[in-house]
Amino acid sequence: MRAIEITRQAALEESHWWFMSRRALLCWGLGKDNPPGALRILDIGAATGGNRSMCENFGEYVALDLSEAAVECCRSRGLRKLVQGDARQLPFSEASFDVVVALDILEHLPEDEISIAEIARVLRPKGRLIVNVPAFQRLFSSHDVSFDHIRRYEPKELPRKLRHAGFSLDHWTYWSFF
Repeated sequence: MRAIEITRQAALEESHWWFMSRRALLCWGLGKDNPPGALRILDIGAATGGNRSMCENFGEYVALDLSEAAVECCRSRGLRKLVQGDARQLPFSEASFDVVVALDILEHLPEDEISIAEIARVLRPKGRLIVNVPAFQRLFSSHDVSFDHIRRYEPKELPRKLRHAGFSLDHWTYWSFF
């Protein structure tokens, strides 16, 4: 993500409806069948680290982002478990996380299937992936371009890629649509 967008996101994410709605879905996904405090959570594409407070209610939070600007933003906000790294080659051992959070990151990655396989590798057995992506390629616009999106996902595309990597879908839905 571009440095200017990191700065904008940091300023908006505590009060903007879109970030608040996304965190509510994240809280629901983390709390589903999980006792508070018991999880080891990896946030891929952590950007500003805005998910930290929510995730820390459920356990240990580790942030990862490729962007140096994002890592610096996270560090300035007090994040200590922070890694600059690539989702295509996660710098973690196999089966080291209970939950992987990938909110609005897969659409940025040219080789999303490699990253999905890496996520599967670092998840523990019965681990959970919480993912959010923009839908419907026909809605691809200048907004997507400004955020360096490569794609939007068609309805069957992401489920197919997840199943190919060994995931089963527990729940999926659309949100943020009038």
